Amino acid sequence: MSDLTAAARLFGADPEALTGLGAFESDVYRFDGPHGPAVLKVMPQGHRSASQVRGEVDWLLALVEAGVPVARPVPSLRPHATPLPGVYLCSSATAPGGGVHGMCGYRAARAALNEGVVSR
Repeated sequence: MSDLTAAARLFGADPEALTGLGAFESDVYRFDGPHGPAVLKVMPQGHRSASQVRGEVDWLLALVEAGVPVARPVPSLRPHATPLPGVYLCSSATAPGGGVHGMCGYRAARAALNEGVVSR
């Protein structure tokens, strides 16, 4: 399964129904999501650090708070998971952040345990 197909399915989109909007630093697609029109941005693995991605999300949220008509980021039901099976994010850029030592890794490990990727 391609990364694009995995990402589309992760957010409830039919990979065949994606409409390409262009390729900039990443590939951007439009699709009709469960709550209306949505945009899916897919970047090559390693293109940006988790902190840089978090910065993009924070920027979008700041624009929303300022009343700028932009799409809100879609929260993931699996915030530590990636589209790659068995690969989880556990850097300080993930919840609850770097100020809570060890919790990012703990939560990623719990996600792996809950999904049956590893066992005790």
